[in-house]
Amino acid sequence: MQKSFLLDYFTRKIYNFIMPVSVAIAFVKNSDDELLLIRRVRGDYVGYWGLPGGKIEDNEHISESAVREIIEETDVSASFLKYLGTVSEILRSGKTTKHFLLHIVELRANHFRAKEQNEGESRWFSKEDIESWEIKIIPSDKLIIRNFWLAPTEKIYFNCKMRETRDKLVITYFD
Repeated sequence: MQKSFLLDYFTRKIYNFIMPVSVAIAFVKNSDDELLLIRRVRGDYVGYWGLPGGKIEDNEHISESAVREIIEETDVSASFLKYLGTVSEILRSGKTTKHFLLHIVELRANHFRAKEQNEGESRWFSKEDIESWEIKIIPSDKLIIRNFWLAPTEKIYFNCKMRETRDKLVITYFD
């Protein structure tokens, strides 16, 4: 894994381009139709609630990655239901630009006892909780939640641009 990271880093530096990082992001709902979110304590979105998920590893399918990440981040075992769509997200923070290909999937939880893991606190939220938007949710995840759960459309692909200011993340484009 370290070798892959270093190769990716130097490839980006030498050729001065951004290679997208493939990420599996999951909608996991409980029997009360509540959505599982985690409050990030590491990475790009510290302090924000977001959909659980993470980087797809070498030789790993999207479905396998999503199931693995849910277990690692929330201790909830789940099974793959369906692929929902893709969001191409570009995050600018100062002089740094990151590009993520977010593969959105739906999983069925095998149990509903989420536990805090290394990635942060996990909790179930009702549609009403989320629609109030009083929760500090990653801005792109808010739009993903809206477009794939709260008010789903037929569209399965979105482009997203986001920038980080001193104290918050701002969506500059989502379509």
